[in-house]
This record gives sequence, C-alpha cells and structure tokens, in this order.
Amino acid sequence: MGRVRRHRHGRRAVGGGVLIQTLGWRSLFLVNLPLGLLAVALSARLAASARQPRAAGWLRLTVQLFGSRVFSLCAAVSLVSALLLYGLMFLLGLYFQRTLGFSPLRTGVAFLPLTVLVSIGSLMAGQLVRAFGSRWLIGGALVLYVAGFGQLLMSGTSPDYALLVVPLPIIGLAAGLITPAATAALMNAVHPAQAGIAASTLNTARQIGAALGVALAGTLL
Repeated sequence: MGRVRRHRHGRRAVGGGVLIQTLGWRSLFLVNLPLGLLAVALSARLAASARQPRAAGWLRLTVQLFGSRVFSLCAAVSLVSALLLYGLMFLLGLYFQRTLGFSPLRTGVAFLPLTVLVSIGSLMAGQLVRAFGSRWLIGGALVLYVAGFGQLLMSGTSPDYALLVVPLPIIGLAAGLITPAATAALMNAVHPAQAGIAASTLNTARQIGAALGVALAGTLL
C-alpha cells in the first residue's frame, strides 16, 4: 500500500496542476465525488458479509504497544517524515506560484524532482531492507533528510528553481525509503495478532504528521 501511495505522488502533482489550470481549484474536490459515492455503495454491499461479531478486539490500541521501543520509534519517525515532506510541499507550492510566478501546471511539473524520487525510493526500499536491514535504511534516510534540508537552507530564502533541483530529489528519496523501512521494522517487532492495529497506528502517525506539517508551515507565512 505504501508503494501505491508513493507512485501516486507524481501523478497527483501534475494531474492536480492540469485540473487547476483548466477547470479551477474546485475541480480537485469534485473529481473525488463519484469515487466517494462508489466507495459508499460498495461498502454497504460488502459490510454485511464481512461482519465478524467476535472480532472487535483488534480495534483496541493497547498501551503495551507504546512500551515497545521499536514501535514508538517507528511511529515517531513516520510522523516526523510526513511533517517534513508535506510541510515542504505546502510551502513550495505557494513559493512556486506567488514568488516565481509559475502557473498551476508548471508548479505540478516543478514538483517532479521530488515526487518521482519518492516513488523510486519506495521501489528500492524492499530490496534495501532485505540487504541492509530496516534499522540501517531508516538511519540512511534520516541522513538524506538532513543533507537535503541542509542544502535547501543554504540556498537562501528566495532561491531560483535551479537551486532546488539537487535538494528536492534527495528529500524525495529519503521520504520514499523511510516509510517502507519503518513499516518493515514495525511488523517485525509486533505479534502477528497486533499487526493490523500496529500498521493502522503507523498510518495514523503519518496522517498526523502531514496535518501538523501543513499547519506549522502555515504559521511561517
């Protein structure tokens, strides 16, 4: 699932730019309406057959999970990674259009050095985890984050787009590597019966990180 999401980043960046350029920003919300209605209809049909009266226990998030050092670190790393990535994307979207004068379509294309490397990193992560282990891969991804953001900060407060061509792929690669690595480490650290709730918690941490990243980035404006 993580890989699918990563592959969508590049398509969303360009596709979103095309929609805004041609139909306006409201089209981003309208395009999801038929998909939402289809999901509701399918859920109504499938929910009854999938019901398991005695399976409610898997919904419980036990405090013991957070007692695991690996679990807590993976959740924290995922939260921070999403905070950095989505906070940066929020700021860059505004910077490209308001400061550099890019159109919505050109803004989507400008994100490709970041989003394409997210997908590439996600594809590479599985083999790298098997070769080096999830711990080393997470550490390497964090080093890439530091290098990418360090170079981004050194480019100044109003850099030309050419100065972003190097740090953006580095940051994208870090983001693409870290999510599968954290997921692999988490799944190896919990009991199989807790795999579902552990994976859900990791995803929740990412969503919280993304929301915090956009919120914190907004306070800088």
